[in-house]
Amino acid sequence: MSQQEYSDAERALYELRNSENGDARNCSLLKAIQWFCEHYTDEAKVKPIGEYFEAFLAIKYAQGRRPDTIQEIEKILGKFAKDFAHANVTLMRYPQLKSWVEGNSNGPRSYERVHHMVKHFFGYLSGLSKNTPNPSPILRKSPFEGHDIFFQDDEADECTNITIFTAAECKCLLREAQRHNAQRMFLWLLFTGMRPKESIRFWSNPQWGWKLISEDLSYISVPKAVSKTRQNRVIEVNPTLKQWLECYRDHPSFMTPNWRYKYTWVRQNVLPKGKLDADVARHTLISMMIKDGKGWAEIEMQMGNKKDVQMRHYASLITARGEVGAFYGLTPDKFEHEILETEKRRQIVAKLKKQMLVNRIKNQPSRGQAA
Repeated sequence: MSQQEYSDAERALYELRNSENGDARNCSLLKAIQWFCEHYTDEAKVKPIGEYFEAFLAIKYAQGRRPDTIQEIEKILGKFAKDFAHANVTLMRYPQLKSWVEGNSNGPRSYERVHHMVKHFFGYLSGLSKNTPNPSPILRKSPFEGHDIFFQDDEADECTNITIFTAAECKCLLREAQRHNAQRMFLWLLFTGMRPKESIRFWSNPQWGWKLISEDLSYISVPKAVSKTRQNRVIEVNPTLKQWLECYRDHPSFMTPNWRYKYTWVRQNVLPKGKLDADVARHTLISMMIKDGKGWAEIEMQMGNKKDVQMRHYASLITARGEVGAFYGLTPDKFEHEILETEKRRQIVAKLKKQMLVNRIKNQPSRGQAA
């Protein structure tokens, strides 16, 4: 090293040690130079975060990501790009990013999702992401390295307290759902074991829905584009679900208007707070299948949960005698049913017209008053 290079290195070390950057304090000269080489980027080459976000989003569109995935990326990373529009992405550190994630999360699951999304974005910026390749990474190292959080793909493991519905609670749910014209989707969740998001994808696409249910109503084909695990699976239709499918066969879709709101309303009206998790219907069916004597492999093929997950979370949940029989006994003959959406709209319009006529008659002056 020449005298000039040595002087420059000494000055760089002094400036690093006296800066506010905690990563560089108390480093040896060699470590300081190594840190500088790993982190330094020419600021003239750095673009606004919004441009990196647009490039990231374009890759996701080109990969054919699901619409709800794209929507989530736009929601989370779009806000991130807006909040840090004037920040230098090469100078951002984990504490700052963690603080933003915490401020834009609503509960543990939301925190995991937002943290995972921002981490994935910085994986793209550093060229570390295999799912979103970047031929020209701007970062030499992602600030998320060494800061992983507990995050698993298996939906059952995301829940700390697995719980299930009793047969009586399922009965109350189906009755309450009928009042809100949401019975179809509740019974679909209860007797197919599909996750809510999977069910929404299944019935939202006109190429799927009834077209993926066999003509004899014996099985349901779940394509990988619908499945959370990105794997095809086939669900065997149990006798109770078959009766319900026959009952609602003239309905074009099981997705009722304002489904997400109705799903919340119905559960809050019927269930205790400890059973409001979105996937309790799925957990209930898996537990019923185990108690009914279904094989581990058969449940795995239909539900996607491996044997160890089934044993760890669901195998011992049902203790009351007769629960399985009562659950599968929730057949259509025990409930009032929903009518077609077109008929529902016709009834609403007729009711409104009748009310308008009544109001008009009430507001008309009598003959004596007119005189």
